[in-house]
Amino acid sequence: SDGTGGFKAAVVHEISPIANPKFSKMSGIQEWRNVVTLFVNVGDKHGNSYDNVFTHCGGRITWFAQPRQGEDTPVIQRITRTKDGKGMDALALATAPAGLIPGDEDDEEDGEDGTKNGAKTGAEAGAKTGAETGTGGGKGRQRRRDKEWPVHLFCRMEGCEYVYCGRLRTIDHDPSARPMKFTFRLLDAPLLRTSDDFLGLVDLADADADPGVGGAGKK
Repeated sequence: SDGTGGFKAAVVHEISPIANPKFSKMSGIQEWRNVVTLFVNVGDKHGNSYDNVFTHCGGRITWFAQPRQGEDTPVIQRITRTKDGKGMDALALATAPAGLIPGDEDDEEDGEDGTKNGAKTGAEAGAKTGAETGTGGGKGRQRRRDKEWPVHLFCRMEGCEYVYCGRLRTIDHDPSARPMKFTFRLLDAPLLRTSDDFLGLVDLADADADPGVGGAGKK
């Protein structure tokens, strides 16, 4: 960690430059009125891995909730809701960034046809989440919230800037484990793989050996 929370503060400020919401530099979960953003370390300055690991050439990531959180925890319910069926399928399509071809959210994609809409470092990308602060809002705001994907990911190597890694969708989770273990799909992986910032986190050169099996890159 940079020890000050400055990198996370830069992202939070970019997401909400006017409201200037409070956040905990120690928590990897930031709740907003309409979305949840996860802040995840995937390795330290010396190249040692954390428990949060990319697999499937950056198409998936494992993540662990806080030990005190369970299936009844409201923020966990918000996260697991992304696993639901046709309604979330439609929302995934409606919120897909420009350049992402429907169906290309596949874990085994090479990402060769990506555009320049790849990963951005912290402060450049915060607005992409569509997050809103506060609790008020009329019908217009409600319609806008309904069109935002509910979970977004920011990752970094310890002590470095966060990289926006797009939308997350729950594939699986173990409610009996403490802490709960999640496996997420990165819906925007085909575009993210065109970004050097993202590839630096994933270490795609190692993961590329057998993407169909889902081997993780060396950390």
